[in-house]
Amino acid sequence: AREDGERHPVVQILVYDPGTQTTISWKVDDPARVYRSVHTAPVRPSPAKTDEQSEAAARSAMEQMGIHTEDLGSKTIAGVVADGTRTVQTVPAGQAGNNQPIKIVDETWIAKDLNLEVLRVDDNSRTGRVVTEVVGLKQDEPDPALFAPPAGYSHADANPSR
Repeated sequence: AREDGERHPVVQILVYDPGTQTTISWKVDDPARVYRSVHTAPVRPSPAKTDEQSEAAARSAMEQMGIHTEDLGSKTIAGVVADGTRTVQTVPAGQAGNNQPIKIVDETWIAKDLNLEVLRVDDNSRTGRVVTEVVGLKQDEPDPALFAPPAGYSHADANPSR
């Protein structure tokens, strides 16, 4: 809460440059007016190898934990085709100190061509609903000025040994 006693969103900008493997970040309206940079080598997960038997075993284990997954098909979001998955978990009453069942619904939409999550809906009966959505997407070369810290911000290197 600020001086007015109201809650205000904190907006933080993160920009990853794959060429230099550096992430810079700053907070909008930061009174300290500081941006940070950190070397952030990309994480490259190894490709998962699965077969029908191990997939069936994983589905069975998830079902036993009260987790069900549903394919939502495809739809266009922000001008790109995305594939959706909904995962629903129900925690029975009494299992986590709860007197009512807890329902957790996670919906994820991935634009596979871009390897980009364009929509996520997290709906939890304990914590509420959070929607994160790409609302504008341009696939052309952006203006480099869009990724620069605001004028007047000073630099604080997050890993000065580099």
